This record gives sequence, structure tokens and C-alpha cells, in this order.
Amino acid sequence: MSAAAPAAETVHGTPPDIVIDVHGLTKSFAGRIVVRDLSMQVKRGTIFGFLGPNGSGKTTTIRMLCGLLTPDAGRGSCLGFDLRTETSRIKLGHCVTKGSRGIRIWARRAPSRKRTQEWRNAGWDPDELPRATCKLVSVFAQDQVAPLPPPAKPVPLTVPIAEITGDSHEHLFARIIRLADELGYTVCVCDTGPADGTCNRKIRRVEIAERLSANGRLAAAIHELAHALVGADEEAPKLTYAQEELVVESIAWSCC
Repeated sequence: MSAAAPAAETVHGTPPDIVIDVHGLTKSFAGRIVVRDLSMQVKRGTIFGFLGPNGSGKTTTIRMLCGLLTPDAGRGSCLGFDLRTETSRIKLGHCVTKGSRGIRIWARRAPSRKRTQEWRNAGWDPDELPRATCKLVSVFAQDQVAPLPPPAKPVPLTVPIAEITGDSHEHLFARIIRLADELGYTVCVCDTGPADGTCNRKIRRVEIAERLSANGRLAAAIHELAHALVGADEEAPKLTYAQEELVVESIAWSCC
């Protein structure tokens, strides 16, 4: 990954509205340069993303910004901390308090080594490639974590997203139908009364309100299929209605 930026002040002279300020970052592994002479600045309150193909250095750059990797060359600061001399103090988001109890959300789980080896022993048939699954994992609530040390300031965990309306995503509904079919569910667009959608796990059927716009149907389908996923893991602890809605909404907000 390479980038160029205008000249800026030194690490400890960085303006207060700049939270990431790096110059000439370079990192290589086994003689292969992954990040080359990267310079960039990110202002406070800005949503900044990395886009590029696999192997272009996105993760390596983020790990250097987090203090998890030391650059081979270059300098910079993140949240006011020097990337070379203050890496132990760099924490993005919140510092987890030891011993805290966490809420649970769905996370992607790669096929187990046993399943992968069985597939290899059976002849590596691409049509039988083990699929990734989902499982409930613990995460920490915001009120269960410790504040960051100064000068870093925690950012409120609000979702920077607007409700989807209209029919701009109508073409995605067919993909949701296919996903439901893979999960063994039937999706029906019909009269659901006051509800936008329902999920009946016993008969494996999802109903979506026909009165909704195309985008509204998509959002409702994602929400109801999230309910289907919650019930898919028989080993997961039984959730209360409020806990299940928290999990479902975390999935829906991530997708919508």
C-alpha cells in the first residue's frame, strides 16, 4: 500500500484535530514490502476506510496504527501516542476491564480442522468444501470497560447509518431468498398484519409484509433471518426476548 500526503508537523506537534498522523511508514515480511512509504492524516470525527485487494497492506497498516506491529521505517502517531515509543498506550475504542461479563453476538466461525481434514481425505471435492458457520461469542458492553488514558478520548458507539427506504436495493432481495433456502427456510411476502415480518422456527418459514417498500422488505427479511440464525445453534444458551433482539439488531444494523 502506498499513499502520499502534504507535509505535516512532527509527531508531538500534531494539531489536536488530527488523530492519525503518519509519514513514510514501511513494513516488509520475509523481504517482501507490504506497506511502502505510507503517509496519511485522519481528522477527528472522520470515518476513514481502507479499500484494496488481498495483500495490499490494509491489515498491516492498521496493526501498525494500533501499535501491534513496529514499522521498519517511518514515524507517526495515533490518538496522540507515538507509534514507536508509546505503543503500550495505544488503544482504539475502549480498553476491556479484566473480569468483565460480556453480551453475546453472532460471529463467523471457520470450518474446524477436523472437518477440513475429512474433506481433504475424501478427495478435495470443491462442491463439498466445508462451509463457515456462525456461533455466539462474548463481547463487552460499553459500561463494562475502562476509559482510555489521556490524550485519547473515547468516541460514542453510535451507528453512522441511515434507514434504507425506497427500492434502490430491490435486486438484493433475491439473494436473501437464496440464503433463506440454504438455511432451510421459506420466505413468503404476504399480509402480516401490523408486523413488518415474522419468523416461525418450528415450520421454518419467514413472512414479510407486502405493504413494505422493496428496501423495507429487504431490511425485514434480514431481521427475521437473523432470528432464524439465533435458533440455529442448539448448543447456545437460551436468550431472553431482549437479549435475542439485541443480537438480531446487531446483525441487521451490520447488513443494512
